[in-house]
Amino acid sequence: FKGRIAVSKTVDGSSNLSAPAKPMVTRRFLTIRSKQKASSAKTDNQIKMNKIKLYLQESYTELVNKVSWPSWQQLQSSAILVMVASLIFAGVIFVMDFGFRNIMTTIYNLLY
Repeated sequence: FKGRIAVSKTVDGSSNLSAPAKPMVTRRFLTIRSKQKASSAKTDNQIKMNKIKLYLQESYTELVNKVSWPSWQQLQSSAILVMVASLIFAGVIFVMDFGFRNIMTTIYNLLY
């Protein structure tokens, strides 16, 4: 090898002469390959956009034709029920907080 390091040009990286050689990559090959990738990317983008478009169309159709929307009276009664339940829940939490604060204050005053 006259002082040079032996470099294998086989696919598996060995120095076996019967192993297949690495394919040569030319500038023309790279140009053709990049064009193929660009056209492939374009079709991939078109497929993705078609999927998104189909999803939006199906969602709209489902919302318009398949969903049963509540009447105005049902909506009002549900909203009032939620507000009353929230006020009751807030009141219970306030009473618990107030009670625990007084209990803890009493305990700390007894200890110090």
